[in-house]
Amino acid sequence: ASELGLCLNLEKCEVTPTAGMASDVDLAQFPQAMKRNLMRQFKLLGTPIGEQDFVAQYLKTKRIEEVVEILRELPELEDLQIVHKLLTSCLGASKVRYSMRTSRTDWVASELQACDSALKATFENYLGFALPDPTWQQCQLAMSSGGLGLVRGRVEEDEVRAHLFADMHVLVAE
Repeated sequence: ASELGLCLNLEKCEVTPTAGMASDVDLAQFPQAMKRNLMRQFKLLGTPIGEQDFVAQYLKTKRIEEVVEILRELPELEDLQIVHKLLTSCLGASKVRYSMRTSRTDWVASELQACDSALKATFENYLGFALPDPTWQQCQLAMSSGGLGLVRGRVEEDEVRAHLFADMHVLVAE
C-alpha cells in the first residue's frame, strides 16, 4: 500500500479493548503512537457503545435534545411550508434514525418516545388541533403513499424495523 502512497496515520488510530482495564490484550504489541482507550464506554462511528446509562445519556444529549430544542423554536416561523420542509428533511432526524438502528432502543425507548411526542405536539400546534392516532400514522407515511412525510414513526415500529434490517444485514454478510 505504501507504494501507492497510502500510509496509516498512527496518531489517528485508536486501540479500544472492549473489556477496558480488565482486558487481556497486550497493548505493548501496538505502536506507541496509537491512542489507547481503556474506558469500557466509547463512541464508534457516532454510535455509543457501553453500558445502558452511557448509551441513554449520549443519545439524549447528542441526538434527542438537539431535535427537541429545534422543535421548540419552530413556532417562530410563520410559513407553514417551511415548517413542513424542516419537519420532513431536517432536525437531525437521520441521526436519530441511525441511532435507533445501531443502539439498543429498549435502553432509550423513553427518550425516543419523548422526541416523537415533541414532533407530534409541534405539528399539532401548527394545525391548531389534536390529531387522532390513525391520522397521525397517515401523516408519518411518505408523501408518495398519501402521507405528509413526517417519517419519524413510532418507536416500537421503527425499533422492530431497525433491528430486522440490522439482523438481515448480518446474515447476508455471513
